[in-house]
Amino acid sequence: MHLRYVSNTASSTSATPDSNPANNNGSAPGATVVTALTPTADLVTTKTGSTSAIAGTTVSYTISTVNNGPSAATNVTVTDSIIPGLLGVVVSNGGTYNSTTGIVTF
Repeated sequence: MHLRYVSNTASSTSATPDSNPANNNGSAPGATVVTALTPTADLVTTKTGSTSAIAGTTVSYTISTVNNGPSAATNVTVTDSIIPGLLGVVVSNGGTYNSTTGIVTF
């Protein structure tokens, strides 16, 4: 959580002459508004590549995820569901394939 401090001041003006313009600013001592801002990430995941395959052929695809912010994204896990029980699955960039569930996790 991020905190943002905002001054809380008020003032007045008039077209009519003011006998004491020095007292037209009304900022209360210690009047600070504290607003709690919740960090917000905007993750966008795309998958490109083959949409179908013939049995016995190799299929390749790319998954990418970006954070459009404005805050940093933490503890992000990207998953992809493919067919369970496949043989010879190669996952790059530190990903793993669970052959029982068919889930690829990054």
